Amino acid sequence: MKLTAANGRGKGVFRIVEFSNPSGGTAYRVTGWTLEGERIRQNFKTHLEAVTRKQELETQTANLETAGQTVFTRLNATEVNDAEGALSVLRTAGHDSLRQAAEFFIRNWRDPLKRIATVEAVRTFMAEKTAANRRRRHLDSLRQDLDRLVEKFGRKPVHELTKSDLLALIEAENRAPRTQNHIRDRFHNFLGWCVKNGYAPENRAALIEKKSVDAGEIVVLTNDLVKKLLEAAVGFKDGKLVPYFALATFCAIRPDELARLSWEQIDLKEKQVTITASAAKKRGRRVVDMPENCIPWLRAHATRRTPIRGANWRRDFESVKELCGFGSPALEDATEEEKKRKAGLKVWPQDVLRHTGISCHYRLHEDEGKTAAWAGNSPDMIHTHYRALVSAKDAAAFFEIVPDAKGRVAKGKKKSSKQKIVALNSVLASGSEASRTERESSNSKV
Repeated sequence: MKLTAANGRGKGVFRIVEFSNPSGGTAYRVTGWTLEGERIRQNFKTHLEAVTRKQELETQTANLETAGQTVFTRLNATEVNDAEGALSVLRTAGHDSLRQAAEFFIRNWRDPLKRIATVEAVRTFMAEKTAANRRRRHLDSLRQDLDRLVEKFGRKPVHELTKSDLLALIEAENRAPRTQNHIRDRFHNFLGWCVKNGYAPENRAALIEKKSVDAGEIVVLTNDLVKKLLEAAVGFKDGKLVPYFALATFCAIRPDELARLSWEQIDLKEKQVTITASAAKKRGRRVVDMPENCIPWLRAHATRRTPIRGANWRRDFESVKELCGFGSPALEDATEEEKKRKAGLKVWPQDVLRHTGISCHYRLHEDEGKTAAWAGNSPDMIHTHYRALVSAKDAAAFFEIVPDAKGRVAKGKKKSSKQKIVALNSVLASGSEASRTERESSNSKV
């Protein structure tokens, strides 16, 4: 039986004493006697360490006090020890009912996580992104990768998704490093939203390192290939793709911006294309000055209002590229004829029309600020990626590519804008001189 003195000291009773040690710091001593009569005097640097040790000693005492007693219970040995330890903690705080503590816990505890299946979280996430007026291309990219997540782990709660789960999807099918980074970023976007909404304790995609990707060289088309593509576009389905090729090449307008462009934003008289804020990549309005040679490519189509990017555009675009020796590799289920036709095709470089236009504009003007404003980029981007990709001669010739009377690429070299101005001034000067001579002749006759 535990012996307890009136002052609270005795066997099985422990207390914490605060004192100053010789070095001048504060220490905390756990002192008391075990039931076996062993003296306990242990010093700790922090009060929390002392409290923890005191609770351990009290739990041991409680276990010894009941040792040897026959107690009928449905608890196993582990649960009995757990209950005794819980009671020891409660008694330290001045309470002695484990049941009351459990009832209080059930009434007041709330799970900090809102448990939701991955499929439901993805559905809600996509609905919010759509309502937030995100771009169609952005939504399609998110949906494509999150559909893979749902297919594999749809019924799994979001908070149980692991780093390994995500890596299995990111690294599947021997994807290129750049593609893996894109998928990782979309998972990061989704799981970041889950954390904000209380569906996950942390963003597990943040634990995945991005792959190192070498910055590829910008690829541009030669003037001969530009002419070949325009010739092919002119001859394909009444030239329905000519406006797209002309604006993408000579005005360097992005594919997504062209998809949202209409003739109301194209002013041939003012020689300008207005990319509205709703159409621009960065949602900021910009005005693109059209080079002289682009206007004749557009004039007839402006009258007919040919859609810039109309129905079946993707299929038609592929057809025109194939006419010039470019195309996508044949799919596994393609026919032998398709595989044979595509076998010799060259890979179409991404955004090559825009890259060609920017490179020639930069080389012609030698002003990265001017080209950046024209193309909707930053000057640093222009200077880093588009410098010296074409010669000055080729850049000048690029902006002289015009159609002939039948809409085809004109044969022979056209005069540059500077040459046209010089010629015009010469004509005006000649006209003035002729008028003056005629006036002098009339005066002499009089």
